[in-house]
Amino acid sequence: MALVRAYQLREGGLCLQLLTAYMAKVPRDDEYEFRMQGMRLAWAGAIRLYEKAELGLTDTRNGFTHEERRAVLTAMSETSAQFRLAFAGLDRNVFRDAVERDRALFPEAGSQADIDRIQRELAD
Repeated sequence: MALVRAYQLREGGLCLQLLTAYMAKVPRDDEYEFRMQGMRLAWAGAIRLYEKAELGLTDTRNGFTHEERRAVLTAMSETSAQFRLAFAGLDRNVFRDAVERDRALFPEAGSQADIDRIQRELAD
């Protein structure tokens, strides 16, 4: 399941990137607001996906091994730039604080670099 979650993060990041590129080219016609409602829905779903991934890093009931948790963390890091778009206008500090608390669970240098990248990408 952890690898599925990592895949979902990568897929979600790509979808956000494509949607954002598409919306930049859409004319501001009578349908523009309707399209933006769809975009806001996509962003809300993306935020939930990213938040659930972070919660899964610390939830010991999910049965994920440390390596599986690291795979999810790496996927979060790799997609943090795309997910930043979904967090636009929101208080990202709550999420950044949660990720910072996760740092103690991942002492490996690569994991620390992943957390640093997430922190950088989600900074205001």
